[in-house]
This record gives sequence, structure tokens and C-alpha cells, in this order.
Amino acid sequence: MAKNVKAIQQTPSGKNTKFMNTTNGTVMNRTEFIRRIKSGPYENDYHIRNTKHGPVIASNPDKSKKDNLE
Repeated sequence: MAKNVKAIQQTPSGKNTKFMNTTNGTVMNRTEFIRRIKSGPYENDYHIRNTKHGPVIASNPDKSKKDNLE
């Protein structure tokens, strides 16, 4: 699966809170996207970093910057 998720809403501090799959139009809140990353559909493209401020969603590294999570 290609990296096809875009952040569409964030808090004033910059924390992404709502995401959209640009292929099929599915909109997910932060909790739902984290659950889907952990359960498989997005695990090849994204991962969760646990920080002292809570989980952070990140694109898995590759050589392209154009497919990073916006």
C-alpha cells in the first residue's frame, strides 16, 4: 500500500488529530488511525513512536520526502 494518508486537522500546537485516506476518502480520528496502524492496514507505511506526551504517528522512512505524512 502506498503512503496515502494526509493529516486534515490539528490542534493549535500542531498535533495531528484527524486524518484522511486519500485513496478511498476514509476519515479517521487519531485513535482510529493509531488502531489501524497497529492492526495492520497501514503498518508498512506508518509507525507509532511513544513519547512522554503520548503516541506520535510517523511515516516509515524511505528515500522520498513527497510521501511523508503532512
